[in-house]
Amino acid sequence: MIDLTHIIFAFFLAYILRLPLVMTMIGSVLPDLDLTFNFTFPFVHRGILHTPLALITLSILFYLITKNRDSTLSFSLGYLTHLFLDTLTPIGIMWLYPLKNYYSLNLVYSNDFLANFSIILFSIFMFLLWKYNEVILKWMKK
Repeated sequence: MIDLTHIIFAFFLAYILRLPLVMTMIGSVLPDLDLTFNFTFPFVHRGILHTPLALITLSILFYLITKNRDSTLSFSLGYLTHLFLDTLTPIGIMWLYPLKNYYSLNLVYSNDFLANFSIILFSIFMFLLWKYNEVILKWMKK
């Protein structure tokens, strides 16, 4: 998925869960840091940064640095949504790292405009549905 898709999907989920938004957005794009720096294995794209091991390790480090539970949860949620969305692609990710098996649902290509656009629309739709229900419930209590 493209960065914008990762950010929007994570942003609306964090908003609905009332978690800090900035840390969620950072977590949602951090696994693609390997693309920015052109690392070698195990930091190649879809390498160690795209694993639950990295998610757990970075979340623990983040908490030890910040001592903030909500920010750490938010960061972890963003990171997890990135892993989830990349699992939808044919390449997938190594869910059981250090085993080198990639797991994929093989539903969409990461650079497919229609797939990215659909995920963004789905995110917005779910947010609006949640927001609409929240407004209706408040109105009914009056």
